[in-house]
Formats: sequence, structure tokens, C-alpha cells
Amino acid sequence: FGFILVHKTTHSSYGYDGYLYASDDGLTYDAVANKILKDPSVIQRGEVTLWGNWDQFYSVFLAAVYKVFGRNFYIVVLIQSAFGALVPLSIFLIAKLLFSRTVGLIASIAVTFKGGLIMLSSYMGHESIWLPLLYMFILMLTRHYKEQERYNFPADILMGLTLGLVNLYRSLYFYFVP
Repeated sequence: FGFILVHKTTHSSYGYDGYLYASDDGLTYDAVANKILKDPSVIQRGEVTLWGNWDQFYSVFLAAVYKVFGRNFYIVVLIQSAFGALVPLSIFLIAKLLFSRTVGLIASIAVTFKGGLIMLSSYMGHESIWLPLLYMFILMLTRHYKEQERYNFPADILMGLTLGLVNLYRSLYFYFVP
């Protein structure tokens, strides 16, 4: 779906930038990513606010993708789809831990066909990154409590890093840190 979206929108009257109109904030994310690429110190100078009422860390992600692969929307969709594929996998593993393998299969297959989740991986939006990370965090937390681990330093560090990444993409989740 993402590749079809990129193909159809880049061949619109807006040209290659037509893909940016597929999401409400695509133009802004792209503009901020390009601004960061031209001069990374814009973050340090406060010209780009990464935390606040509008989370712009997704633009840092885009800037990194653009730096490595160029401004290629097919690559953006491919990377986001890889993250999106973690959602049904995480749901399968969570349901398997809490219930059974069968429940995990049913739940993960059901979410695989959720149109909204497919769309999130297809256009520019921070949800395509923080949502899979949140499910991975919930999986690690579920596993921690289900297996009743008393102390597992590497797992605790990984959970903290994952929750930290979720917060970078969506500062609303700072409430979950305590």
C-alpha cells in the first residue's frame, strides 16, 4: 500500500513532493528534516523544538534516513513498514504470554488487517515509529512480570531505552515513565 501511495502521489500535479500531502504534517516533517540536514545546529540553537506540544523527533528520524539513503520516500515507507511489522509480532507474543499461542495467532492476524495501522506505516507520521516501540515496550514489560524476574539488568536497560525512544517520538508518554 505504501509503495502504491508513493507512486500515485509523486506522479500527481505536485510532482515528487506530492507524497508529502498524504499526511497532515508531511510537509512540516520534511521541511524540518531538510533544515536539520542543512545545518544540524538548528536543534542546539532551539530553532527546532524536539519536545513540546508538537513532537518533531520524527523529523530527526527522517533526516537520518535522508542522510543515508537520500530523500527517497520508498525507503521511508520500507523502513516504517519494517517497524509496523513489529506490531502484530508484539501482539502475538504478548497474547501468547498472557493466554495461549492460538489467542496470539488470532490477535496478531486480526491486527494485521487493521487498515489504520497499515496506513500509519505508509505516510509520514511519528505514529509509524512510536506505536511499534510502545508495543515492544509493553511486550518486554509483560514478559518481565509474567516471568517474575527479580532483576535483569540488560532487560531493564532495554525497556528503559525503548520507553525513552517512545517518549522522543511522542512526549505524551512521559506520563508513563514513573
